[in-house]
Amino acid sequence: MMDTPPFWLTFLRSHQRLLHFIRFLYLFPLSLVVFLLHPKRMGRYLYDYFNSEISLQSYFLNFYGPQMLQRTIRNARESGLEPFLVWGSLLGFRRGRSIIKHDDDIDLGLINPDPLKIKQLIILMAQSGFTKKNEKSIRKFKNIENKITILGFQHTVWRTTTDFYFFYPMDRQFVYINSSNPDALVLHMFPEEILMNFEQEKFLDTEVLIPKKTDEFLTTCYGDWNTIQREKRPCLNTEIIHEPETY
Repeated sequence: MMDTPPFWLTFLRSHQRLLHFIRFLYLFPLSLVVFLLHPKRMGRYLYDYFNSEISLQSYFLNFYGPQMLQRTIRNARESGLEPFLVWGSLLGFRRGRSIIKHDDDIDLGLINPDPLKIKQLIILMAQSGFTKKNEKSIRKFKNIENKITILGFQHTVWRTTTDFYFFYPMDRQFVYINSSNPDALVLHMFPEEILMNFEQEKFLDTEVLIPKKTDEFLTTCYGDWNTIQREKRPCLNTEIIHEPETY
């Protein structure tokens, strides 16, 4: 016999559902235009949301992803940056040139970007209705010091997010340093030839860079990336470093 959850937990869960519903009603007028333009596709996502197949974040990303990506790429290029698709966004492109149904953000990569260009990007994103969030950096690691590792933005109305992941050259590889673990560094490593060459492709009606060796990137990261799984899978190309002296 299962224990009855405490009252406070039941209340928080119901309260969270209420907040989600209020947020849905708040954003619904904006969503209606897109729904009328794409009733079949958006109706399917609406059905999936109310049947708990996707989160509210995923639902609105499928609504506003094209506008968000267009603004983000425009701002990045005006800042002198050329981001490329990575992680789930690259996987969505490779599978069907669209957002994966249950994805909840857009993932972009940058290779060793100029800090001044990043500052300009932050300014332009703010002017386009985005607030900075999820910024993390590392103080020192090998030959990398005082570097941003991830920089995220969330639109103030759409509540959709886009994350920039920073890749740095290290030992003939390009490495994303995941600093979210307080007790260790998590390195996601790619042979340099995978991220040396890019090509323009259209994704969500926006021209954006993708690695020419897209399949190699996805295989290095996910292994069998053709197998569709709802749960987010950890990257396979991972090394965890615990020794504090390497920081």
